Amino acid sequence: MDEPFTLVEERPHPGPHHLFANVLDLTSGRTADHDLQYISALRSANPSLIVTASPAYNIPLRAFAAAGFASCELDTTTDSFASWRGFNPPALRQQRGTLAESVHFAKFHYVWRDEDFVLFTVGGMQYVLKERREGEGEFGPSGVTDELIQTVGDWLLSDQEVVWVFDGYWQRSKALYLEVMKATWDKVILDEAVKKDLTSVTNKFFSSKQVYEDLGVPWKRGLLFHGPPGNGKTISIKALMHTLLDRKDPIPTLYVRHAPNTYSIQAVFNRARALSPCMLILVSLAVVKPGRVPWLSMSGL
Repeated sequence: MDEPFTLVEERPHPGPHHLFANVLDLTSGRTADHDLQYISALRSANPSLIVTASPAYNIPLRAFAAAGFASCELDTTTDSFASWRGFNPPALRQQRGTLAESVHFAKFHYVWRDEDFVLFTVGGMQYVLKERREGEGEFGPSGVTDELIQTVGDWLLSDQEVVWVFDGYWQRSKALYLEVMKATWDKVILDEAVKKDLTSVTNKFFSSKQVYEDLGVPWKRGLLFHGPPGNGKTISIKALMHTLLDRKDPIPTLYVRHAPNTYSIQAVFNRARALSPCMLILVSLAVVKPGRVPWLSMSGL
């Protein structure tokens, strides 16, 4: 005898897609060393090439190419590309801002001295692939890649009359250096006592390393420049940079325009430690939400 009713099981409607579920799933795994995974994958896919990993903050290959010493052509035909795009506020209110991009993943065809390389950038790491030459082992090192790294390092130190600027990655700015050398306190419209305090406090700090060590406190100090646009913050900072370069023991300055993520902040402080003692200027850091508030960090790090 047939049943008078047929039970139909109703499946719940999947509903709208929730990106949070994907984010939660992808960030809930155990921590792994991604660098080792990438190197292993590249070696497996390219057995005839030597894979060399190099942090971008230490050897900025793209900046070297941007300076005209190599070519770096984006390759989106054989692999993907991912980046953040944003807006950099202008240095002066009468100027326009600029578009900015922070590359998270990219593949490039890199050429230097008629040598061809494959360059991957993943976050702050660079992976350089080069064919193996006679006498070179499976795991390297690659003599040609090492020569490129040495050349970039020599280039970084070849011209001291520059200011290191971080704008998604480190680059050397000759133009900013020339602006700094033109900036003098007599051109700054501020109370003379304020100008004297700024130079005195800064010079005294950089001459007091032993005092900090004797007291057992970190050799660090910060200054916050606050005020509406046009009140002299930028010109005062440049004049202060000039003052530090005129010391018997010149103090370098690192100038940070845009650091949009955790890696960028790490790269900034890695460079600051490498150049210690130095003055670190945070002009438009992404974590500073309400407008442009210049911040100076003077440190022996």
